[in-house]
Amino acid sequence: MLISIEAGGFPDSRPACYSERRALSHVKKSNGRNLLLASLFSAASGLAHADIPSLPGAYFPFPEETKVGLLHLQYGEADEAYNGGEKVADDLDISLKQAVFRYLHYEEWNGMPVLVEGGIPIAKQENGRAGDSWSGLGDVFFGGVLWPYSDRALGRFAGIGLRASAPTGDHKGEGFVASNDRWAYNLQGAYIHRLGESKLSAEGVAEYELYSDTDKAGIETDPLYQVYASLRYDISRKLSLSMQYKHKWGAEQQLAGNDLHDGFDNSAFSLIAAGFVAPRVHILGHIQQDLDVEQGPKLTFAQVRLGYLF
Repeated sequence: MLISIEAGGFPDSRPACYSERRALSHVKKSNGRNLLLASLFSAASGLAHADIPSLPGAYFPFPEETKVGLLHLQYGEADEAYNGGEKVADDLDISLKQAVFRYLHYEEWNGMPVLVEGGIPIAKQENGRAGDSWSGLGDVFFGGVLWPYSDRALGRFAGIGLRASAPTGDHKGEGFVASNDRWAYNLQGAYIHRLGESKLSAEGVAEYELYSDTDKAGIETDPLYQVYASLRYDISRKLSLSMQYKHKWGAEQQLAGNDLHDGFDNSAFSLIAAGFVAPRVHILGHIQQDLDVEQGPKLTFAQVRLGYLF
């Protein structure tokens, strides 16, 4: 099977997550430090994200009947935390080690490429300063992508993605960021545009995510918005280098009409290298650093993703 390398190659997803019960217990203590920790754990989705991130190349469709198995090995950590744009805690020593197993299946419908996917994470989280730790399965996620416009010759694609995560993980409402106590529904629109005959492509993704109320705590979460802007350079048919800027805002939370936190206004920068090391074996490396943080932890994130084409 001949696969044209136009990107990092595979849509990149991480399951949705928030930590409501721990946030609620901290807020009830009503002092500044614990209000911060409530926001921190509510915002800790940066480690295993409430939204479903899209790395460069995520919206390049593979040929019909391509099947892909993926293993994401991820690590995230945070020491500093912010509230209202001001640093309010340091030396928090929060970390998450996570493996995400995914399956992708590409088909065509009415001449348009279609992707169906699903996955599940398993994770270990440690909160060094608080002395807490959890491990277990996270929330399952599933969904698909439709490409109403696809021109492989020009390297231009427009796609619409719809995905959801279900509250199926362990330790619901206990502060385990890989698991949740509510549904999340994620809509993305994306466009890839190769710049003429060059090896450079520009990519943009706009995202909108909705949440149900939490089951146990009854916390309401407003919609999350996120935009991604990426540049990708194809060194060869087997290797690409990319950089990405993303900005997210929204996802304010309320309980019984009272605000838990004012929502995100955060940005991050990523570097990505991806390519095939064998005809059916793909590897991607990704590092991300938060830049401006209005709310929650300032995160450093890294992952290696392995893919096999069937």
